[in-house]
Amino acid sequence: MIKRKTKENLDRIKELVPNCFSYSDLCREIGWKLTGWNIRTMQDCVELLGCDCTHFDGGKGRRSEESYEKKICPMCEKEFYSKKTKKQRKTTCSKSCAASYFKTGPRNPNWKDSCYRTTCFFHHGCSCIVCGEYKVIEVHHIDKDRENNNIDNLVPLCPTHHKYLHSKYKSEVIPFINKFVIDVREKMKEIAEGRNGNT
Repeated sequence: MIKRKTKENLDRIKELVPNCFSYSDLCREIGWKLTGWNIRTMQDCVELLGCDCTHFDGGKGRRSEESYEKKICPMCEKEFYSKKTKKQRKTTCSKSCAASYFKTGPRNPNWKDSCYRTTCFFHHGCSCIVCGEYKVIEVHHIDKDRENNNIDNLVPLCPTHHKYLHSKYKSEVIPFINKFVIDVREKMKEIAEGRNGNT
């Protein structure tokens, strides 16, 4: 059953069908609210008028190609389209890829490179080098200079072993730290040699 206000718009609907790409477009052009009821009524009207709707593509035709860009997802390497506007630009193809891509490290929008804790945990992990504790971790500066946040100056320790280090029991922790520093410096040297070898 078609309401009276709809009957008044039938001629206008017939004129608008060739220029629209979806039932939602038709509703907008007529000035109807986008509700399920109105869209269904619009479908009934178009069917009653016998208009050709084969060009309806859900509004994709309305989108100009200039406002979209083809990208490749850095996680799964699938091709996808993203809006060019800064606010709606996508980096990944899906939410699951975004969760993996932005989870940790410098790609995370909350990443603070100047924060020594973030730097330490990113490069060395978030567990004590002595006992493996991972629930509560502190960061020790080897040269005791809190401004020096070099990777080889930061050591993740649990509160207990950090207190040992600043007490008369430091001899129990120092061998672990010395071994840790040697390992870190070897890794850094390998990375540097790898970079020099690639260039």
